[in-house]
Amino acid sequence: MEGLRSFGIQQVCPMCRVELPPGPEKLYEEAARRYFDVRRRVERGDGSWGALTNAQRREMDEVVRLFRSAADQGHARAQIDLGCMYYAGHGVKKDDAEAVRWYRKAAEQGHAEAQA
Repeated sequence: MEGLRSFGIQQVCPMCRVELPPGPEKLYEEAARRYFDVRRRVERGDGSWGALTNAQRREMDEVVRLFRSAADQGHARAQIDLGCMYYAGHGVKKDDAEAVRWYRKAAEQGHAEAQA
């Protein structure tokens, strides 16, 4: 996919005309937008990270899916954000081992924040 995108092809495969899946940057942007919307509601007092509403929980499940898709494609910022979510328990069960796993992936790419 990245090879096609490097030639400026963004919408469909030139051979089979099948729509290309979103790239890591687009996945990350969508996940971040959704995450910050839920976070804003929680910080405003419309719930807590430990007691999200069913709608907020479904939204966070989608956020994790989008971040993970971007992170699996090597997006370092998505990897760090997943690490932060697991470290703090924001929308996911707090899991230090999972947080370290995601931080390490970004650190191996040379991302200074993850290395710290």
